[in-house]
Amino acid sequence: MALNVKFKPGTKQSLIAANYFNGSAEEAVTGVIAGLAPRQYRIVLQDDASIDLRIWSENEFEPDELHGLIEWLRELHQDIRVLNEPVLDQSDFERVALNWLAKRDTMLTFFLEQLADDPEDTGLEPNLSLGVLGGRTIMISTDTVMFTQLAPGVHGLSIAQRGSYLLEDDAAMGRLRRA
Repeated sequence: MALNVKFKPGTKQSLIAANYFNGSAEEAVTGVIAGLAPRQYRIVLQDDASIDLRIWSENEFEPDELHGLIEWLRELHQDIRVLNEPVLDQSDFERVALNWLAKRDTMLTFFLEQLADDPEDTGLEPNLSLGVLGGRTIMISTDTVMFTQLAPGVHGLSIAQRGSYLLEDDAAMGRLRRA
């Protein structure tokens, strides 16, 4: 997939873009979770740590789906660490962007909130939110990263303290040229 990337640097730009992307994400997620049932999951990991998830989905997740989801969340957290590095290597950025834009093997539609790791933290704020529509990521949100689908093939990414990116895949660029 060819990717056209536009970047605007700066802390103020990252805040402005994050607010705009958040509004777009709210619209997209509202459409995704309408009609889906909320469920709570506590997944115990091999090291006896646990992950608490709230997931809005059509059906309950099967154990193998939860296992795949945990692996996906681990990848997302690693990608977010890469994006938050003081110096962001272009090849690392492209790998993360293409990973987030790729269609997953699953055709699932769901909205997920990963709750705080600290069992003493009883707040409702998740440390990560993820929206998926038919296996495509339409939103990822943390306290430092906001990624959302703005239109088919067009995504926005804001990274705190760094700036914002507009990502257009080759199909979206073709539609824009024809318009």
